Amino acid sequence: MIHTMCLDNDYAVLDVESGSIHKIDKPVYDYLNGGTPECDASTLIDIKSEIDTLKASGLLFSDEITDEKRFNEPVIKAICLHVAHDCNLRCKYCFANTGDYHKDRGLMSKEVAEKALDLLVKNSKGRKNLEVDFFGGEPLLNFDTVEYSVDYGNRLASEYGKNIRFTITTNGYYVTDKIASFINNHMKNLVISIDGRENVHNAMRPS
Repeated sequence: MIHTMCLDNDYAVLDVESGSIHKIDKPVYDYLNGGTPECDASTLIDIKSEIDTLKASGLLFSDEITDEKRFNEPVIKAICLHVAHDCNLRCKYCFANTGDYHKDRGLMSKEVAEKALDLLVKNSKGRKNLEVDFFGGEPLLNFDTVEYSVDYGNRLASEYGKNIRFTITTNGYYVTDKIASFINNHMKNLVISIDGRENVHNAMRPS
């Protein structure tokens, strides 16, 4: 099953079962929707060839995953790595009990992060696009493991033909020029928590 989308002259197609999203142009959009593309015969041949290639790769019109198959063959498509059960702040409202989740404070080792990424990739089945979110506490307390995990994850993705989308949730306190550059180059999403005006923010977030 596929879903085609159009917004402000931008076109895309989602393959539901594999989770793959492809940016396309209007002739491909028209063809996938059963219309007649406004293009010459050579372009139409190219469109059909590209679609056939994506089909063969399991990235378009991929086989439907039945409920029985989902039950018997579970698929992991995303993980959240709590790389830091600790935080540099002591926010009054923290749902994670100032980062330790009512347990001992500690940081995830690189070895544990490796095993988690192995679990994700090796159990993702036909899913090509996967997600990893670095969370805490404050994940930048354990930046070495975040940095290592991204490198290791990218090597795994290359080996298994996957694409891993990395995100990070942080209070931003420890962001340096080096970390900002790393986030810009490797993270698809950055979530920063801010509590409003400066006086409100500082009142809620004692260090």
